[in-house]
Amino acid sequence: MVMFLPTPPHRGLSTLRVARLSVTTPRRRIRLHRRLRCGGMSGDEMSVPVPLDDDGFLRRACPTCKREFKWMPSNEAEPVPDGGYACPYCAQRADAHWLTEGQLAVLLDAAGRDKVDPMLDEFADDIRSMNRPGSLLRFDVEISPRGPRPTLTEPNDMMRVDPACHPKEPIKVAEDWTGVVHCLICAAPIRTAAA
Repeated sequence: MVMFLPTPPHRGLSTLRVARLSVTTPRRRIRLHRRLRCGGMSGDEMSVPVPLDDDGFLRRACPTCKREFKWMPSNEAEPVPDGGYACPYCAQRADAHWLTEGQLAVLLDAAGRDKVDPMLDEFADDIRSMNRPGSLLRFDVEISPRGPRPTLTEPNDMMRVDPACHPKEPIKVAEDWTGVVHCLICAAPIRTAAA
């Protein structure tokens, strides 16, 4: 299990499970499905910071059209609709993960550092332990050090849209979006973004 902890001033909690992605914030639990195969790491836990913007919105990316938007986690949220949430841009529903490329990079880096690197170190020690004095063979393993940890920042960008059909599900879309904006829950067109 991988846990995402939003950075201050928001003290919400977001969690990523190995086979399912669940984002939990102070106001809402959002379950997103994601198949992750991490060897024998299921059940392990780690924490990774994921920032919210100043209005409390969490950045997401549509698994279909790849466009980024933000939604506001809330305790008063609607249940996850059948087929998953709908993208506010393309209206496609998805049970798949809604992670941005940056969030996925931070998650994979954290998994590598916290879970894979210790296994590689143990493997290297096991290989080195095969060295014997006077032996014709010598074993050694070099593991390249990782670079700096990637970090996430959350700018206060995007335009807020409040759907009349599901007022507890506000979203933010790109400020330059001129197409129709759709509700996350029912996928109904809310309005044209330029309107």
